[in-house]
Amino acid sequence: MSIIECKLCGTDTAHDTAYHYTRPKHHSNCEDCFLLMFFKTPFVYRKDGKLLQGEQFRYLLNIPYGESEHKSTAHAKTGFVNDWIFFSGGNAAQLIEEFSLPVNEPFYIDTHSLLFPYIRKIATEQLFKHPAYESKVSAIITEMLVSLGRQYDFSRRKTHAAFAQISNTRNYMLDHMEQKITIADLAQRSNYSESRFLVLYRNFFSASPMEELLGARIEKAVSLLEYSSLSITEIAKQCGFSSIHYFSRKFKERTGVSPTRFSG
Repeated sequence: MSIIECKLCGTDTAHDTAYHYTRPKHHSNCEDCFLLMFFKTPFVYRKDGKLLQGEQFRYLLNIPYGESEHKSTAHAKTGFVNDWIFFSGGNAAQLIEEFSLPVNEPFYIDTHSLLFPYIRKIATEQLFKHPAYESKVSAIITEMLVSLGRQYDFSRRKTHAAFAQISNTRNYMLDHMEQKITIADLAQRSNYSESRFLVLYRNFFSASPMEELLGARIEKAVSLLEYSSLSITEIAKQCGFSSIHYFSRKFKERTGVSPTRFSG
């Protein structure tokens, strides 16, 4: 199985104001690599033949063999600072496509400098070269891309006009899990039809409201079974289960054991 390789990487790299990166001129041995960067300062980048200004705390992903360019902004007193990594091979391209990560243009996620801890781990592996370090580096890059993709996906969903309303409805549901809750109730609270509410909810949270509600109820039941002296019947009621038999069946499906065996 092909692994993802890291050719070069660095963190908190400070460039002077005269530094001007262009590819393929720089790092010709990395032409077949993706170049992923996180800029901690404003910067200038090239897109469609034009030089544009990128804002602070933005990520930028350049594709292999593609023309790329970045430098400090005009009149900057200090050069730009960024974390960066050249990588290629394995399923890197597939992961980037799967998460629809933007290429050759800056993008924003809520987590600043997500790359930093991953790049530091990669640098450590490459420094000490412990057995199977190449496979370890590949696994770290894979985890980095998955984390970046998920954060980007969530950041996009948060900008949807309906996110705040659906999120508030979700919080209400989880705060009142001991009560009887129906899709009709939640849809009415969110001011959407049931069908539209379900579509939006799954788009935002990658699960149905009833799936999340059941999971939250089982999680609360686990905590009560571990740390309270309540009976199983009382715990089922406090977690929103109207039937002890239904509670026992769902609890076993999720945990692999019955509530009685879990508490024993």
